[in-house]
Amino acid sequence: MKRVAMYRNKHLVVAAIVIGFLLVASAPSEAVSEAAAPCLAINPSVRAAGMGRVGTAVFWGGDPNYWANPALLGYHHGLRYDWGRTQLIPSLADDVYLKTSRFTVGAFGATLHLAGRPLDIGKTRLEYGIWQAMGESGEPGDFFSSWEEAKSWGIGVSVGELVDSMLRLLGADGPHISRFGDLSLGYASHKVHVVLAKPTAWTCEGAKAVGDAKDWGFLARVTPYNSIDFDGLLPPLDGFLDPLGGLRLDAGYGQGRKGYNDAEIAFIDVEQTAPLPNEKLEGWALRGAIGFPPGIRAVLDDMGLGWAARFFSPLVSYGRTWDWKESQLSDESTVKTTGWEVTLANVITLRRGIYRDPDGDICGTTSGWGLGMSYGRVAGFRYDRASVPNARGLDGNEREGFNLFVDPVALLRVLQE
Repeated sequence: MKRVAMYRNKHLVVAAIVIGFLLVASAPSEAVSEAAAPCLAINPSVRAAGMGRVGTAVFWGGDPNYWANPALLGYHHGLRYDWGRTQLIPSLADDVYLKTSRFTVGAFGATLHLAGRPLDIGKTRLEYGIWQAMGESGEPGDFFSSWEEAKSWGIGVSVGELVDSMLRLLGADGPHISRFGDLSLGYASHKVHVVLAKPTAWTCEGAKAVGDAKDWGFLARVTPYNSIDFDGLLPPLDGFLDPLGGLRLDAGYGQGRKGYNDAEIAFIDVEQTAPLPNEKLEGWALRGAIGFPPGIRAVLDDMGLGWAARFFSPLVSYGRTWDWKESQLSDESTVKTTGWEVTLANVITLRRGIYRDPDGDICGTTSGWGLGMSYGRVAGFRYDRASVPNARGLDGNEREGFNLFVDPVALLRVLQE
């Protein structure tokens, strides 16, 4: 869809910015309408979108949502790439898209997130479509594109896994601290470029701006029982659960703060600035998983296929999350979400959630599914889709994405077994 942008002076150039914000106001309410650079406020995780859009404390699954909470980077392992694409407001425009391309590199409990910084690979890009400029007399001008692009980096550390890894490297056979719980910390930095109008004879710079936003987060996890990854510590219960392949129970609490540095950007008049997204996110999560039945594993061993059990463990995993999100730029009411995710045989995942945002006039159901295959923590891939509601009167969003990973450290451990 091509649109016409008329601007004869710098005040009309600002109108182009307003048009961009109108698009944002019609998009999912993650795009905070009172803030500039909404590409920083739209949750890029397709997985999280299917289970309520947030996931501040959802630490399982290999690819936790570090956009909501940078501390969740500590739960990423090896080399991982994820890609996503969402048409934001299909009811109003057919060329407004959020596109993401991100990488994580992690080992021993510490993980780096790379999306355009410091290496020029990956990014988060919000495209507003193609516009056409018009001159003072109404004559048509050149076509140009309006967009926002965030280049980011971040780091997350799982303290429990880091200590366990150091003990192993030192040759100590100490207790696995991360078996019973963990504390994770994270930080992220985003440099956003906004280009909403091209330079003209009246405005040499056009409507362009650059800003820097910074995030932090933490996650506390407790695991009161885990007989899947370790030998059980409660013999009566362990014996009862052994035919199921063991059981794991977890609970987590997480908190993230987006834009804590209160950053602002200016388009034309440096005296007139606009704030970048500034939000507080908070969440709880519970998860239970059943391992791979030893009876089936024995049959596979007899067939010489014992290694295949790694593809389908855990056999069943169920998680639930409750999240709250508050903008720090206004007194708007809290956005509340809840959702769940069930994964069968480590291959098929179904998701559902509820998203409530009274001020954004959104109260609806999210849904999603995923299909993938992974060999334990060694390597794997997954494709995800999600449907999320929009403001009343607008069609919802259909989102899609995929991720793939390989963990050389985990591969080395498997080869040494």
